[in-house]
Amino acid sequence: MVDHRFLMISGFIVGLLFLVNIPFLLQRKRSSFSILLILALFDFIGEFIAQGTLIINITLSFLVASIILLILIIERKRFVDQTG
Repeated sequence: MVDHRFLMISGFIVGLLFLVNIPFLLQRKRSSFSILLILALFDFIGEFIAQGTLIINITLSFLVASIILLILIIERKRFVDQTG
């Protein structure tokens, strides 16, 4: 089992990185999409690790990470098509 303090600290850092990445997303920098993808995956997988099972309670964090991943799939295709 992972220590809850480690999970809280890592979740806080991921939240800060989400905030830092917002201006880069607004500028539509290609690296910002990759960073957001990594952060969303980290948050998504972190829910499974935190709850310690594959059958988890759906939390707000899990839903937000899922929505971000879906939006990224759609927007990344659109962004790559525009920039070549």
